[in-house]
Amino acid sequence: MGAKVACPKCGEENYPTDRQCLSCGTALQAAAKPAPAAAPAATPVAAKAPEKPAAAPNAQMEWYLWAPAVLPMGIMIFTRGGAIWGAMGGALVGLNMWVGKKSDINLGLRIGIMLAISALAYGIVIPLVIAASKLD
Repeated sequence: MGAKVACPKCGEENYPTDRQCLSCGTALQAAAKPAPAAAPAATPVAAKAPEKPAAAPNAQMEWYLWAPAVLPMGIMIFTRGGAIWGAMGGALVGLNMWVGKKSDINLGLRIGIMLAISALAYGIVIPLVIAASKLD
């Protein structure tokens, strides 16, 4: 080991790593520890805002957007089934899901577009169903 450090109280020699004298218990830290070197002045670095990661093309849709996305499937229930109505409802659900995954569009606008698509579809289907029921 290195040179020993003398206790300031009793004069006993101790190792430089000792915190207190092994003989009398006096604190040695101040005597054994060299003065810390001045730290170099840190140059200020401008904080960089974290970049928003780009959404993957097949990004997940938020859970709360599923409700407005599947609203057009009610068309099939409302019209009592059928391939044409099922295909129409499925296509509109797909369109709503595509809009819901577009993370570059504001959330409120996405919900509004999805609800508008559903309202437009129901606005077309309901009069058709009423007209068809009057024909029977």
